[in-house]
Amino acid sequence: MSLETMTFASAAEISKIRARQKFAEERRARILDPRNAKVGVDYAAIEAQIEERKLSAAAQAASDEQIAADLREYDRMALLVDRQERERRKARNAENARYLREHQKPETRDSYELNRKDLLRSSQPARVGDVDPRCGLSSMQVFAGEDLGYEERRKAQQNQVQQWAAESARIKNCADEVAAKAAKEEHDHLLHQVAHVAQIENSESTLRQQRTQDFKQANIEMLAAQREAARRDRLAKLDEDKQDMIAQVSGPLLSEDPSLAVGPTGKLLTDRFKGFTPAQLEEIRRTQEQQVAESTARRQQEEHEQREVVARQNQDVHTMLLAERQAARLRRQRNEEIAKANLTTARRKSIDRAPEQNSSGFQDSFFAQFGTSHR
Repeated sequence: MSLETMTFASAAEISKIRARQKFAEERRARILDPRNAKVGVDYAAIEAQIEERKLSAAAQAASDEQIAADLREYDRMALLVDRQERERRKARNAENARYLREHQKPETRDSYELNRKDLLRSSQPARVGDVDPRCGLSSMQVFAGEDLGYEERRKAQQNQVQQWAAESARIKNCADEVAAKAAKEEHDHLLHQVAHVAQIENSESTLRQQRTQDFKQANIEMLAAQREAARRDRLAKLDEDKQDMIAQVSGPLLSEDPSLAVGPTGKLLTDRFKGFTPAQLEEIRRTQEQQVAESTARRQQEEHEQREVVARQNQDVHTMLLAERQAARLRRQRNEEIAKANLTTARRKSIDRAPEQNSSGFQDSFFAQFGTSHR
């Protein structure tokens, strides 16, 4: 019963949807008809467009500001990375120079003495005097307890320490000067980039302001043109209405003569019709009552047909259900008959093999438990 109700409801919904679609198509045709179209200004739509453009401009400004902030952040990160790279390169070069200076001297090479041009000029004799720095205790030059070159050695050490300190201070000053110069160059480069970014932002802001001003001026001009067109249309409409009123007042339209509503051929003129006569009104009411009676009879006939269809479908469903139950009953009876036949066959076989089973020690009751079901 519910399935048929759903079917009829779906058909009714489909008819309603089709009626709405037809109404929408007719309304669209009436709206797009050039004979009935009128030109006007939709101030609400214009204000909505202006507000939408303002929101779009604000969103664009926020997006540009976010992009500028991201660009500044990227520039700062790039400057930091560049600075770190320069510091790493500088430290690596200093480490290479220190290593070359300390561990890769020309004197430490194997071929230094072979290729040395001033070897004979710089070589010294085997003995240069009683105090020879090349000789130790085993050379019989300096005896135990004697230190004849202590003062000279102490002065040489002090001079060497002073030279080392001066050299260290000079190296440190040079390094500080190089670092200060690099920091100043980096600061100048950063200021230049910041000024360049600010110049770009100013130019973009000026361009956006100019574009906004152009849009605003174009909208003002378009609105003025639309208002002027609306004013001319309104004046033309007023003039047309005035001429129409004059024509109606001076014409036969407002006359109460009923003979003017009938044309030369006896056909009713709708533009001059003044109303129905009592006889015509009575005929119209009688026709309407007849139409209502016909509509009621037709609706009752449709409902009766629908009820008959539902009753017939319910009867078909009931018949199918009875047929399925009868089929299930027949299957059950056939299964029981098969089970009985299997049981009879099993008992017959057990009787035929009774001597062998008795000789092996099994009784008939043992085999009677098998084959008792159709499964």
